[in-house]
Amino acid sequence: MPMLLVILLLTLSPWSAAQELTADSSPCFNRVVQPGGWQIPQHSNKAIRSGEFTDAGVPNLTFTTYAVSDTFFLPHYYVERGALVLVSLRFRTSELKRLEVNGQPFAFIAAVRGVDVGTAGSVWWLDTDGNGTFEEFSWNPSFSKLPDWVRARASTVRR
Repeated sequence: MPMLLVILLLTLSPWSAAQELTADSSPCFNRVVQPGGWQIPQHSNKAIRSGEFTDAGVPNLTFTTYAVSDTFFLPHYYVERGALVLVSLRFRTSELKRLEVNGQPFAFIAAVRGVDVGTAGSVWWLDTDGNGTFEEFSWNPSFSKLPDWVRARASTVRR
């Protein structure tokens, strides 16, 4: 019966399984920074659709959506018994959306679902400083936490 419980927990979410297995686990990290940048999943070069991105409530944001066919790995980190634990899980998405501010890409977002685990969620890769490198990976991104450089650039009129 304990093995069945572990399997059920693993199918719920990449976070809950690790948290439920031990009483002294702390919550998982939902934002992970990699200074050299995260690799964006391979996607088609042909746009499926594009337009104004209004979900963030910030002017001058646009999106372009691309098809994705291959699976890819996403990070999952958590602390257990004082140690940082890394798990890479395989995911799939049908579309990857590139977000731009006045023509400069600042994030990629996707709705993903697990290949080896029964979980789904939203993720993004974010350029935190405007240098073209997507340093931050986040589960369940919040558009209210856009970097200052994105908000500043959005407030300027594109010519």
